[in-house]
Amino acid sequence: MFDNDHIDQRIQHTILWTYEALHALLKKEDFHDITVSEIIKKAGISRATFYRHFKSKEDIIRVSVRLFFSSFHHEIEGFYRHQREEDEIFLIQQFFKHIGERRALIDMVIEANLEGLMIEGIRGIIHTQKEQFYSLIPRNPATEDYTIDLVALSAWGLIARWMKNGQKETTKDLSKIYIESFKQVYIALFEGKEELGGKTI
Repeated sequence: MFDNDHIDQRIQHTILWTYEALHALLKKEDFHDITVSEIIKKAGISRATFYRHFKSKEDIIRVSVRLFFSSFHHEIEGFYRHQREEDEIFLIQQFFKHIGERRALIDMVIEANLEGLMIEGIRGIIHTQKEQFYSLIPRNPATEDYTIDLVALSAWGLIARWMKNGQKETTKDLSKIYIESFKQVYIALFEGKEELGGKTI
């Protein structure tokens, strides 16, 4: 998922101009009312250039999300290469920090109903950082995919709620809320209980 990020600088500029054009248009129009013609005019590129890099206006967001996760992945990889001791919480804290810095992109994702892109990106990060992830929770190969889905979906749900509430909490506070929420759910369901639904856990 994160191996296609070596992009020519000229292409990077085209992607950036197109992204910024869409972002500017979204301040005045709903996403679904914006046309490709408006985007290329605002970006100052030709129609041929647009379709050389994107299949649709939705593709602008897809590419931007992919680049976001690729950049984050490489930063995390660099951290763990140079860190002698594992810092499992660092991954969570840094992710929310990066999300907070890309408010415009997250707004676009929500506006275009492309939340699945973010969920899939979060799944990819968890998958590539399994060792850190499973130092936090017990590992069970039989339920691994379900666990990753649950964590990815809950992370996105928290982010979406945070965005809609106006980002009142800091990203550091958000990471604490995320971790504490899992602890509270676990305690509520299992602490001091040996059975669930009549079956031994």
